[in-house]
Amino acid sequence: MKPNLSNFRARRDKRHPGGAATLLAAALFLLLGAAGATANGARAETDAPAVPRDAAAPGRPAALDALVKGLQARYERLEDFKARFEQQSRLEAAGSAQIARGEVFFQKPGRMRWNYETPEPQQILISEGKLTQYVPADKQIVVQGLDTNRVEYAFLTGLGELENEFNIRWAEPRRRPDDPLEYIELTPRDADASFARLVLGVETRGHRILATEVKDFLGNVTSLRFEKLQDNVGLGADVFAINKPAGVDVIDMTDGWTTP
Repeated sequence: MKPNLSNFRARRDKRHPGGAATLLAAALFLLLGAAGATANGARAETDAPAVPRDAAAPGRPAALDALVKGLQARYERLEDFKARFEQQSRLEAAGSAQIARGEVFFQKPGRMRWNYETPEPQQILISEGKLTQYVPADKQIVVQGLDTNRVEYAFLTGLGELENEFNIRWAEPRRRPDDPLEYIELTPRDADASFARLVLGVETRGHRILATEVKDFLGNVTSLRFEKLQDNVGLGADVFAINKPAGVDVIDMTDGWTTP
């Protein structure tokens, strides 16, 4: 008998509002944020590339232009990273919020893994143009194809450029009470992007992103806070594999149903 995919989708969407598209958009900016960390997790300021502050893009403040160029330079030097995260998902219709915590790993080109620890264990893997989700409580592994033409996937594969993909401005407010970060807002130029807006909390020096907010077209918001960032640590291929325990069904939505 085939596993009940409709029941799985309902449970998945309840756990993580916004679904795979929101996770992928958030992954894009966690990737950029981790690029500012050193191998031992300390802040990397002394090795940050010099960015001219008198050559801003037309109509954009020089300070914002320098910050954007610093982010792009960090990203281009990144090979892999790992970090701890806290995720808050707020549903516009329900007026409720969910908190989740865990660890995330990234490796160019195009590999990312989220290990959710609370409130319920699950694993989400992005690799080879596919998204795989395993929730032990459901005893199911679901594999879905990704739209590799989207802007989010370009950054996962190392081909993304902030200047070309987004309209960028200071967020309102640019600074928040008792928060040392500066906030910028990005809206995708691609009309088919899976999200409406992204807000990034950035260190002025070092260009680390320590907070992100992803808003979808329904008004739902997924926020992430990062800590213990470590980049270019030499992650092995085994990090980006999900082992199938006995008794777990595999639903492959890219090639049809499989029940090994």
